[in-house]
Amino acid sequence: MTRSPVALLPRARALAGTAAQVVATAVLCTLSGLVLWSVLPTAVGWRTSAIVSGSMAPHLAVGDVVITSPVAVDALRPGMVVRFPDPTGAPRAIVHRVVRADAGGTLVTKGDANQSEDSTPVQRDAVTGVGRLRVPLVGLPTVWVREGRFAPVAAVTGLLALSTALALPRGAHPRARRQL
Repeated sequence: MTRSPVALLPRARALAGTAAQVVATAVLCTLSGLVLWSVLPTAVGWRTSAIVSGSMAPHLAVGDVVITSPVAVDALRPGMVVRFPDPTGAPRAIVHRVVRADAGGTLVTKGDANQSEDSTPVQRDAVTGVGRLRVPLVGLPTVWVREGRFAPVAAVTGLLALSTALALPRGAHPRARRQL
């Protein structure tokens, strides 16, 4: 006795629904984990910075979040990725690599992707932290909002809402019908 393709449709739909639920749950768990990794370190005094330019590519991409911890001034060494206020006075932080210390004790920094060193040396005591962790892509919504690009923010919000709806256990959705 062979089943007709029409008789297999409910089973195929149930399997597709389960697969969608598993994928949606995995997406939500992954994103939740990344967000937690980018927020939890602030509880111990570390800072987070969303990367908004490509100056540190390929090690740090636009949209990555860098977590920095406080560092002793005498511990700063060439090769360290550091966070410091923009020397121009702009209300932002810069995350660049220390290239060397100059004769006056200030730090010469440079973005990994930049051809030349930063024009203004950084005072050691201006460094607010040293890079400890990179969380990929979590800062993209921040970058999009800063740039006034709200379509990607709306798209991600919609995908998260859809993922949440798909991840709900069957029967938990308010419109779900009871199956007897």
